[in-house]
Amino acid sequence: GTAIKASSWSLYLLVEIAASPAIQAIPTVSSAVQHQDQKALAKALCDIATSLRCAKEYFMRMRDFVDPE
Repeated sequence: GTAIKASSWSLYLLVEIAASPAIQAIPTVSSAVQHQDQKALAKALCDIATSLRCAKEYFMRMRDFVDPE
C-alpha cells in the first residue's frame, strides 16, 4: 500500500543522494586529467567509486519494495 510506495520513493531518493557526489566529481576528474594531476584524479575516482558503491547498496534494496511486473 501507501507505506510500501513511500518506502520505495525514499529508496529512490537515497540512491540519488548517494550518487550525487559521483556526479559532482566529474569536473574534478576532467580538470585533473587536463592538468595531469594524478593525486587529484586518484582522489576523485576514489570518491566516485565510494559514492557508486553506496548508491548500489540502496539500489539493491529496491528489490524488496518494487514489483518488477
